[in-house]
Amino acid sequence: MKGKQIFTREAAKPNLFIQECPSYLNNKFVLCDISVLVDQYSHIYLKDGWKVLSSEGKVFAQTKGNVRIENPMAAVRGDESPLSFMQAAVCFHQFNLFSTEHTNVNTSAIVDDERIRLLDLFGYWSFGHMKRSLNPVFFYDSLHHPVIIFFTYHRDSADIVEKHVHRFDHVGYALNFHQKVWASKEKQKRSSIFDVWTES
Repeated sequence: MKGKQIFTREAAKPNLFIQECPSYLNNKFVLCDISVLVDQYSHIYLKDGWKVLSSEGKVFAQTKGNVRIENPMAAVRGDESPLSFMQAAVCFHQFNLFSTEHTNVNTSAIVDDERIRLLDLFGYWSFGHMKRSLNPVFFYDSLHHPVIIFFTYHRDSADIVEKHVHRFDHVGYALNFHQKVWASKEKQKRSSIFDVWTES
């Protein structure tokens, strides 16, 4: 694991103001320009003349020459800092909110160790003491792909911690995404002791 950098959940929040978020209109022949979502982040930007569009439940990039590229992240560039990859991972999920194939990742539910401490303090954390950090993390994998991992916490019918892995291409910000349930507990079976989880 090379180039490791630890973040707090604050790094996942937009850090620039935009006047208005685009509307989601999943109607036939309606084209929504959602490029402005990138403008919320200080370390990523769109390629010159490119756009990110949503139409009929699909999100895609459009080149300067009006060529459609199915992967919307192909339109994104940045300064290649660890923070830029964190922002790109969050922006990826925001793009997919405008798609029928959205990732179901609520980025406001991203946790870090301090957030977990506060949840536990107020009785909202059912997993007890953690054996590892759940802070968001950036690193380069063994094939030198940039990787962002973060965890989200959800309290619905059960308490669930989900792990989200974003593996970027060597060049640019196109990525492969994988998520899984990392821990879960039925609400009525809560206890203060968390079974040891050592999975990375």
